[in-house]
Amino acid sequence: MAQQALAWAKERFSGPPAKLIGLSDYDHNLRVVSSLASVKAKQFGLLCSLIPAAQRALNKQAERVAQTVAAPSAHIGKIGERRTFAGKVVGINTFNSEWGATHYFKVATSDGLVVVKSSKVWWADDIDRGSEVKFLATIKKHGEFRDGLETTVNRAVKQ
Repeated sequence: MAQQALAWAKERFSGPPAKLIGLSDYDHNLRVVSSLASVKAKQFGLLCSLIPAAQRALNKQAERVAQTVAAPSAHIGKIGERRTFAGKVVGINTFNSEWGATHYFKVATSDGLVVVKSSKVWWADDIDRGSEVKFLATIKKHGEFRDGLETTVNRAVKQ
């Protein structure tokens, strides 16, 4: 993810000076720090914030793309049913709390239906946005997010 974040920053902050007008102080500082070959301890925290900033921006971009494609919106299966899912990872988010980190993976099936999987344990090191995945999971609930239907699963086992 770090390589992806640096590539995002390079693309985001490159170009003519006119493109850089209107950057917030945070964006300006992130632009400077991400272009350095090495950073001091004082700058390390700012550089670390590049990863969640890039994740948010890439997730928003993926959601915009997904919304422009007229995909069907439906729930998959019945609650409690255990079945195999296959699709492309379209979003990854991590949230920290006093009980530890929770990782959310959003997968779009070949039909365009959305499956959400959350876990306290990082699911797999080789899974990244755009990866094709196949897993066996139990349908936990049917929900709605931003006017689209999604199916939440748990107890997933990668196949």
